[in-house]
Amino acid sequence: MARHADGWNIAWSVTPEVYRQRVAVLETACDRVGRDGTTIARSVGLYTLVGEDEADLRRRFDRLRQQSPPGVLDQYSLDEWRQGRLVGTVEHVREQVGTWADLGVSHLIIGPGAVPFQATTTDDLELVASALE
Repeated sequence: MARHADGWNIAWSVTPEVYRQRVAVLETACDRVGRDGTTIARSVGLYTLVGEDEADLRRRFDRLRQQSPPGVLDQYSLDEWRQGRLVGTVEHVREQVGTWADLGVSHLIIGPGAVPFQATTTDDLELVASALE
């Protein structure tokens, strides 16, 4: 992969710390084949949930739990769901986006649900968009 890849992606739940570890593996593989690892575009896909404030975020999480397939979110509290995902208030999500950019991520893939390709409501998507402006 290190010799031929144009891009590298990790998804759907990853913390910046785990990302750094995985990037180190990628860069080691690139070094072995004599390639500059920064020539591989890096993307991260993250489940995403944004609230206007903490109370709104809790309400949206409860709604997401109800809309998700049975068993998907049953074992998670909101605080647990935040870990490794793009979850928080608009301001907090903007900070997280900045962290990912600082780590060299060129593209964020937003998963506005609790399973791949699940979409929540239009107002959830609009709030995510405002956090990414």
